[in-house]
Amino acid sequence: MPFNPETPHDDHTLATDVLWGAEAIAAYINRDVRPTYYGLQEGHLPGRKVGRIWTSSKTALRRYLTPTVAEARNVDARREPPEAA
Repeated sequence: MPFNPETPHDDHTLATDVLWGAEAIAAYINRDVRPTYYGLQEGHLPGRKVGRIWTSSKTALRRYLTPTVAEARNVDARREPPEAA
C-alpha cells in the first residue's frame, strides 16, 4: 500500500512494518527506485543496510515524511505573499 498520511494505519507488528529492499521502500512512498536508493544511501530517508539489502520500516518512513504541526506552519508562513508597503 503506498504511503498516504491521511489514512489510518494498522501496522503494529514487526513482520508487517518492515520493508525489505529499495524497491519495496520506493513502492511504499510512491517514488521511483533510483531516487529512493539515493535517498537511502545519502541518509535523506530512514533506513539501513542488512547485508546488501536496504530495509526501513513503514513507521519510520511515515514519521519522517509527515510534517509536524510546527513544520507545516513554517511552510505555510513562507508561502504567504509579502505584505504591500
